Amino acid sequence: KRDQIPRGRSMASREQRLREILEREGAQKVSVGQRSPPMFRDMMPDTHRTLPPEQFGVAGAFPNTKQASMNSSGMYNKRDSGFRGQGSTRRCPAGTHSKASQGLGGSGIEGPVEFRSVFKPRPEQEPACAAANERRRLIMNNEWALLDTLDVEMSLKEKEARQKHLQQLQAAQRKALDSQVMEHEAARRAEEAEIARDKKIVQAEIERHKFVEAQKTQKEREKNMELKQQRERMLDELQAARLAARQAKQAEEMKEIEAAERAIAEDCAKLAAKAEAAKRQQAHLVKENEARLQAQKLAIAQSREQDELLMQRTLATLAQQEEERKQKLKAFHDDIAARVNRVGKQAVADRKDRIEREERLIKQFEQQKEEELKIKEALAAEKKARQKAERIEARQAFLEEKAAKAAAAKAESERARIEIEERAYAQAVAHERKMAGIRERDMAHGQQIKEQMAEVERANRLDDTTMTDRERALNAQLLQAATQIVGQ
Repeated sequence: KRDQIPRGRSMASREQRLREILEREGAQKVSVGQRSPPMFRDMMPDTHRTLPPEQFGVAGAFPNTKQASMNSSGMYNKRDSGFRGQGSTRRCPAGTHSKASQGLGGSGIEGPVEFRSVFKPRPEQEPACAAANERRRLIMNNEWALLDTLDVEMSLKEKEARQKHLQQLQAAQRKALDSQVMEHEAARRAEEAEIARDKKIVQAEIERHKFVEAQKTQKEREKNMELKQQRERMLDELQAARLAARQAKQAEEMKEIEAAERAIAEDCAKLAAKAEAAKRQQAHLVKENEARLQAQKLAIAQSREQDELLMQRTLATLAQQEEERKQKLKAFHDDIAARVNRVGKQAVADRKDRIEREERLIKQFEQQKEEELKIKEALAAEKKARQKAERIEARQAFLEEKAAKAAAAKAESERARIEIEERAYAQAVAHERKMAGIRERDMAHGQQIKEQMAEVERANRLDDTTMTDRERALNAQLLQAATQIVGQ
C-alpha cells in the first residue's frame, strides 16, 4: 500500500522538466558537438543539477557555459553597440579546436584559446556522460515516472475541477450579489421617484393653496374696496345730508329771523302808529285846548289862576303820559329783543343739539363700523392662523410619514445588508473550512510525500532506478491507467 501512494506535487515539475529535456535533446536532430552539456539528475524532488564543465578535466579550463552562451548570443550583443561582436563565437579553422583541447590537457594554455558555447565532452568524459545518459534514460522510462505523470495529470485535473467549481461558486455568488444590489438600486430609485412625486404633489398642492389664497385675498381686497367705497358713499351722503340739513336749518333760521324782524317791524310800525295817533290826539287836544282857551279867553282871563293850575295839571298829565308811553315803548322793545334773543338762543341750542346728535350718531356709526372691521380682521386672523396650523400639522404628518418610510426603507436595507453579510460570512466560513480541510489533506498528503521522498532518496542512494517485480505487480492497475491516460 505504501508503494501505491502517489508521489505528490513534485512529480509535476519532474515530468515537466523531463519533457523539456526530451524536446531539447530528442526532438531536435543536432550533432553531438552542438548539443548542450549533459545534465545529471538525481531523484531529489524539485531539484536538478547540471554538471559544470569545470568538473571534467582540468579545473578552470572551461569557461562558464551559460556566460559563454550569453556572450555568443546576438541578443546580448545588441544591448551595447560599443561591445558588438566582442562576445560572439569566432569560428576557427579545422583542427584548431582539437589542438586547443589537447593543449588544455597539459600544464598550461598556450596562445589564444577559443571556446564553443555548447559543451562537447572529451574522450575521458564520455564514460561519465554515457552513464549519465543511461541513468537519465532509465529514469525517463521508469514506471515510477509514469505513475508520477499519472499523479500529475490527476492532480492537475483535480485542481482544474476545484478551480472551475470555485469559479462557478464565485460567479453564482457574484450574480446573486449583483441581483441583490440591482434590486436595492431599483428600490432606491423607486423610492427616490416616489419622493419626487410626493414633492411634486406637495408643490402642486402648495401652488394650488397659494392660488386659492391669492383668489381669497383678491376677493377680500375687492370686498374691502367695495366696503370702503360704500363707506365713502355713505360718508358723502351723510356729509351731503348734513350739509343739506345745515343749509335747511340755516334757511329755516333765516326765515325765523326774517319773521322775527318782520314781527319787530310790525310792532315798531304799530308803536309808531300808536305814537303818531297819540301825537295827533295830543295835537288835537292841544288844538282843542287852544280853541277852548281862545273860547275861554275871557273865562281864562277871569280865572287865570284856575287855568294856570289846570295847565300845570295838564302838562303834568301829558308829561306823565309821555313818560308812560316811553316806558311802554321801551318795555315793548325790550320784550321784542327778549323774544328775538330767546328765539335765536333756542334755534342755536336746537341746532347745536341736532349737530351734536348727528355727530354722536356718526361717531357711533363709525365706531360700529370699526368694531365690525376689527371683528372681521380678528376672524380673518383666526382663520389664517387655523389654516396655517392645519398646513403645519399636514406638513408635520407628511414629514413623519416620510421619515417613517425612510426609516422602514433604511431598516429593510440594513436588514438586507446584514443578511448579505451573514450569507457572505457563512460562505466565507464554509469556504475557509473547505480550504482548511484541503490544506489539512494537502498537509497529510505532503507528509506522505515527504515520507515517500525519504524512501525515494534512500532508493536513489541505492541506485534503484526501476520497479521491482513485486512493485510492478502491486501497481499493475495504476500503470495500466497511467498508460491509457498519459498515452505512453
